[in-house]
Amino acid sequence: MVKNNTMLTLDNIISNHLSFRNIVKFLDTETTLRVSKFWARVKTDQIASVRFLRGASGFGIELVTRSYPGIERIVIDEKLWHYLRDEDIEVIANNCRQLKKIDIANCGDITNLSNLTRKCEELTDIKARGCYQLTDDSMKDIANNCSALKHLDVAYCDEITDIGVVSLVDKCPTLTAINVSGCNRITDSAILAIAEDCPNLTTLSLAECIRVTDPVVEKLANKCELLKSIYLRGCTNMSTTTIATITEKCKGITKLSYTM
Repeated sequence: MVKNNTMLTLDNIISNHLSFRNIVKFLDTETTLRVSKFWARVKTDQIASVRFLRGASGFGIELVTRSYPGIERIVIDEKLWHYLRDEDIEVIANNCRQLKKIDIANCGDITNLSNLTRKCEELTDIKARGCYQLTDDSMKDIANNCSALKHLDVAYCDEITDIGVVSLVDKCPTLTAINVSGCNRITDSAILAIAEDCPNLTTLSLAECIRVTDPVVEKLANKCELLKSIYLRGCTNMSTTTIATITEKCKGITKLSYTM
């Protein structure tokens, strides 16, 4: 932290995240003018990331997103998980057209992502694990609107099936990370589609996908040689042969989780 008897520079201010109210008495005229211009930029649309806490739903989310339309990343804190509604997601969609990353994990009252994906077409990262009311329709909405998607986490969204996964990977060729852990309706058909359509995949989480079998995971290893992390914990149909194939074919593998 900058000492009180030191003349502050703009770099001091930014690097220490000092508030305008606390620093103005230490500034010379030139620095004051520069800081004022800096704050004006922040005031309009330069805030890139926001974490919403409990009490922010409704009017709070609308106020922040309307004031800062350039937000690129939104995280819903755990204190707000049980309060976020579809209406809040619609507000975010309407106001944050430059949004690239959103984390709504465990917001169980969210039922669809239609407006979000149609209006926020620059999305690259969607974390919706535990949003258990989401269905294949949301996967199709993502596929049809977010072609630049790189990371998707829909773990424990157990209404999602092979149909949703196949739709997604068919239209999102840049995917590098997929998490469908706990989606117990996922079968070999979905994994085959991932193997065929996601050559850049580096992370795949299939934990507790009990319908996925040995042969299809071996094919995945043959097709997705860039894999660095794969999670197969609770996949009861896996054998030591499959694990050996993964380590042989995917030379860059650094994380491999499985149970027999």
